[in-house]
Amino acid sequence: RDRMVRNCLYAAGNSGDAALLPFVLALRDDADPAVADAAVWALERLGFSDGPAPSASAEGTGLVPVA
Repeated sequence: RDRMVRNCLYAAGNSGDAALLPFVLALRDDADPAVADAAVWALERLGFSDGPAPSASAEGTGLVPVA
């Protein structure tokens, strides 16, 4: 499971499709460190990073767009 999910997160990040954001966010705190790391990587590729305030496009997630 973990390898497949990790690879899906890489694909999501490479896709550039922000519609995948909810799925990536759901895995940001996964118990498997490789999955959680891949989720953070995918978020960065999708143009988001952990930040102090939510943005309009990621409201309630604690993410801000990367400029």
